[in-house]
Amino acid sequence: MERECLIAGGFDGFTYLTDPRTATVTSRHRYHHGPVLAIAVDDNYIVSVGDDSMLVVRDRRRNSARRIQVCSSGGPVRAPGL
Repeated sequence: MERECLIAGGFDGFTYLTDPRTATVTSRHRYHHGPVLAIAVDDNYIVSVGDDSMLVVRDRRRNSARRIQVCSSGGPVRAPGL
């Protein structure tokens, strides 16, 4: 089950979900075009930030993801509705 997993980001831009009992990668998702720098997780969301200046919010209930640009050469970019 996805809720009982270890979640990690890689230098390859993937977010890995791993079963800690078997050390098996159960799924992986490429949301970034470069290293994943940080991940935060709760029961409903997986949020990751990458070296590509993107913040990705994955809704675990709907199995969908939204990419939000968090900065550009001109400074921070505000996401619509935030």
